[in-house]
Amino acid sequence: MAVDVTSKTSPRWFGPARWAVAAVFGFNGFQFSTWTSRVPAIATQVEADAGGLGIALTVSAVGMLVATPFAGRVRAWLGPRWSVLVPASGAALLLPAVGLVRTVTQLACVLFVLSGFVGIMNVASNLSGLAIARDLNRPVMPFFYGVAGLAGFGGAGASSFLAHAGWSPLEHFTAASAFSLLLLACSARFLPVFDEPDRAEHVRGGRARVQRRVLGFAVAAFVITLAESTAYDWFGLLLTRERGVTEAATASGLAVLSLVVAGLRLVGERVEAVVPTRVLLIGGAALAASGMVLIATNALPGFVVAAYAVVGAGVAYLYPAVVGQINSGTATQTNMSVVAWANSLGYAVGPILVGTLAERLSITTGVLVVACVLVAGISITLPMTARRR
Repeated sequence: MAVDVTSKTSPRWFGPARWAVAAVFGFNGFQFSTWTSRVPAIATQVEADAGGLGIALTVSAVGMLVATPFAGRVRAWLGPRWSVLVPASGAALLLPAVGLVRTVTQLACVLFVLSGFVGIMNVASNLSGLAIARDLNRPVMPFFYGVAGLAGFGGAGASSFLAHAGWSPLEHFTAASAFSLLLLACSARFLPVFDEPDRAEHVRGGRARVQRRVLGFAVAAFVITLAESTAYDWFGLLLTRERGVTEAATASGLAVLSLVVAGLRLVGERVEAVVPTRVLLIGGAALAASGMVLIATNALPGFVVAAYAVVGAGVAYLYPAVVGQINSGTATQTNMSVVAWANSLGYAVGPILVGTLAERLSITTGVLVVACVLVAGISITLPMTARRR
């Protein structure tokens, strides 16, 4: 029997547990944007060419793929609260090491472990968010993802400022690590404590079964992340190399995309409360795919930023809606691990898929293929989506 231990940290509409979980999501967005924004400086630091840097970043994605399947057992061993705090603290403590490495091999090893911590934390923090959603009986997951997006935008802005101020990656990452640990320490005691439906099976040594419908959600998580990674990694290169758009315009477009995604997710709770999940999924996929077609074909020359905004509006609710569906069944912990793994796989496969198509055909072809895959993958998921009461 699952034990109810929520009394000490029972979340309320604006209660401390809700904001503690939001702080963890914010940390996740902040730490990721902190080091990715300094990739050019890191590449110089380790004297990496494009190929070597690509290998290191691929190893980073592999680290998350390897660690995520163990997240359920880590959570059963450490408990809900510490399964969030331990890997999050590990990632924060390891961040300065990225500023210490001097070879591509060292960088790849550090990013592998760092991403492993993040993979386990992702599952644990999503489960904590789902616990808040169950307690409040409200679709709050978009809000948490919106906080992560805003924190990521802030982290990128801070990185730009500190880089111009002459801070080295080591100095920058050490300061970011200290800030992150302080944030985690302040939110630690307020994180929700609860028992997931399938935790008892892990404790007894059994294994919760993955629901068949969750495999559909895993497909959706994969294609959603594939589309998001394509937008962040390839739109700028496509527009500058194949369409003659200036780098300043693509940078502005990427900033607008990030802000649109974060802004819509912050108010997504109200949207999900009135719009059926199926409409959010198929409508979002169609809108995102349309924006990708506009970008790929340059159908709106002079309105590149608007096309970026269309893509952002399309993808904003997709992943939060998929994660919210996990709450409608049993074995939440196991199912979240499966969906999170598929999400990580999308980040790993995206650069390879689009890069291969770009090399053999064109970047335009790669982006168009991803747009088609997104719509197809979401369409497969629709019959498995639970109807809201």
